[in-house]
Amino acid sequence: AEALARAANIEVEALAPRLLTSDGGRVQLQPIEAYAHDPQLRLEGVSAWEGCFRMAHALDGALGDRGVAGAAEVARAMGSGAGAVERLAHILYAWFDARGDSRNAVRQNRLAASWREIEEEASRSERQGELGLGR
Repeated sequence: AEALARAANIEVEALAPRLLTSDGGRVQLQPIEAYAHDPQLRLEGVSAWEGCFRMAHALDGALGDRGVAGAAEVARAMGSGAGAVERLAHILYAWFDARGDSRNAVRQNRLAASWREIEEEASRSERQGELGLGR
């Protein structure tokens, strides 16, 4: 993990609590379910990887049945970095589908298919916030 992180000029410690787990000298990505809504997690600094799974969970209703609004909340927090989530959702859909993981393939396909709606909701909510209209 250190060698890969160094090659990408990333600190493993910065990724560890949100993306990685380690046990007995073995490092792996957090399980997908780790990205379901947790009110203790901050939305600032969300990576495309984390954002992708958090938005997919929101569309599943894992953010208190907030659906598109929950996914848009993550997108707003990511700012311009949210665009990478759509591309990643397409890639992950193909990857999960090829491995026969239909549950996660459907999640990623739903995210990619809902992208325009998510962007519109994120933009609308941002404008309402700027006007002091609340959410």
